[in-house]
Amino acid sequence: ECGGKITGVIPLTLKELGYAYEQADQIIVTDGLRERKAVMEERADGFLGLPGGYGTLEEMIEIITLKQLNMHTKPIVFLNINSFFNGLLNQFETGYREGFISDECRRLYLVTDSIEEALEHLKKGI
Repeated sequence: ECGGKITGVIPLTLKELGYAYEQADQIIVTDGLRERKAVMEERADGFLGLPGGYGTLEEMIEIITLKQLNMHTKPIVFLNINSFFNGLLNQFETGYREGFISDECRRLYLVTDSIEEALEHLKKGI
């Protein structure tokens, strides 16, 4: 309604299994998951983690790692609906407490349960 466009990026094998969102304005088909992530990283202005499975968790951790290594400066947000990410965030806290993750890394991402706050953060490009 507001003029937004949907671009889907999906590996060929998943498209062939019928997982593509066919109503997307554009579907980019890749050879595999690694190429899919590279396309998404290149095209994205920011990253919004919604509740999901292993792929979502892996992709969010990788994008945080890339930001930590100064390979991008794009905003990263975990939309923590119904405390979905609390277990993962507790693991992050263990990493901070045990000295495996620097406290400075807390600035790499935002955690919120507010859609408005998540969108505002993404708009700022932090």
